[in-house]
Amino acid sequence: MAKLSPNTPAVSAIVAVERARISSIVNSEVGKSRRDAALQLALNTDLTTDTVLDLLAKMPEDASSKFLMAMEREAVNFTGNTGAASMNSDPKAARLEELKGSMKAFNHAKGYTVKLNED
Repeated sequence: MAKLSPNTPAVSAIVAVERARISSIVNSEVGKSRRDAALQLALNTDLTTDTVLDLLAKMPEDASSKFLMAMEREAVNFTGNTGAASMNSDPKAARLEELKGSMKAFNHAKGYTVKLNED
């Protein structure tokens, strides 16, 4: 059996075809809603893209995938573990926004009101 050098055009073409196959499986609507199964079938089998997509379509959707797909579509960024959401891509600004929301909820729960400047 002839050994292929990793830098030959033949190897590059094979790698490109396999990457395209994996990408088309994982990034398909069916693959996005069944992420774990899509990754397993794409990476650990030599099934064709059409065969994998047919198999995935017959599987139940992941429970959290619809929610995550909606969040991805709306570009919502979740920060921390409090469930606060932010549309800001700056981590510091997102954290400050999260803290402001937490303090507002805390103050409201304790019955504190906002003081207005009386200058």
